[in-house]
Amino acid sequence: MSLTDHHNLARLPSGLIHPLTCCFTHEEHVDEWSDRGLPDPSELAGIFGRDLPHGTVVTFSFEAGNRLKVDIENEFEGFSDSREYCLDTHTIHQGDMSVSQKGNGTGKKLLRNIIEGGRGLGCIALMVNASSDNGGYTWARAGIPLLDSDYIKKEARSEIGFRLAVISPFIPEDVYSQAAQLNAEDSIYNIHDLASLDCDLSIFFAGDYLQPNSGYVWGSFLSMYQQKYKTRFACAANPREMAEETLEKDMEKYRATAEHFLDRKMPYTLGRFLFTGVSYSGYLFFDDKKAMDRVRQYVGGFPSEAPNATRTVTPTFLGISVY
Repeated sequence: MSLTDHHNLARLPSGLIHPLTCCFTHEEHVDEWSDRGLPDPSELAGIFGRDLPHGTVVTFSFEAGNRLKVDIENEFEGFSDSREYCLDTHTIHQGDMSVSQKGNGTGKKLLRNIIEGGRGLGCIALMVNASSDNGGYTWARAGIPLLDSDYIKKEARSEIGFRLAVISPFIPEDVYSQAAQLNAEDSIYNIHDLASLDCDLSIFFAGDYLQPNSGYVWGSFLSMYQQKYKTRFACAANPREMAEETLEKDMEKYRATAEHFLDRKMPYTLGRFLFTGVSYSGYLFFDDKKAMDRVRQYVGGFPSEAPNATRTVTPTFLGISVY
């Protein structure tokens, strides 16, 4: 169906589920799309929705600052991604990815499709901000480097170094030495190697080591927290009590994350412990061979790079609905 014939486009019917739906939020955006000379939206939606489950909807809308917002959502399967693609700077901006069912490969497919869709729009880089509980681990494990900023690198190394110190009594000495060396190096790439450390901490988190007032271990952790946060707690009426509250909250977060994997008979690795809940900014340039090789391996390859592949793929559902 031609974009020039958009007044005849069907509105998205309520309750009707297509394998893949491509739509605009406003009819005037269809005209704007044509005026900008962007790739065919149905084919672009096919890239953003490639290999995703039946019922996925890809929605396009133009935002201020010459940005195209792309929403990928499947309410039946419980995943979504929403982010903006700046058509001036050719950069994919930080977005919000949510995947309710972990471990089934949906997150990897979304990341792959985001990068390939961005390339189709002429983008040259992807920005991420790790802020969710699992985001810090996911982006690092995927191979996305740290933003090359002295402040970002310092803050990330500080938090990871602290966690490494917390867990050091319970991991092999050679693993600790390897992790400490990686964290000490001034490299934007080492977060991938740290997140990939697969030393299994399941037994440690399944036990009582991290329960409040559980003896020497808890007391040792508490001393570390008092030292780390001494400036923050200095003005508190009871610095030790505040340190205990902070420690309990952190340990509860670590335990909850570990239990998620233990319940599924999956290992809770050192890499996950070091990065779960850590905040940092990452920047992936698509011409960075080292980083892209790692991302390519993580997502299982980019279909557009296969021999004789075209840059676009026809979506399962060809119609474009306006709602």
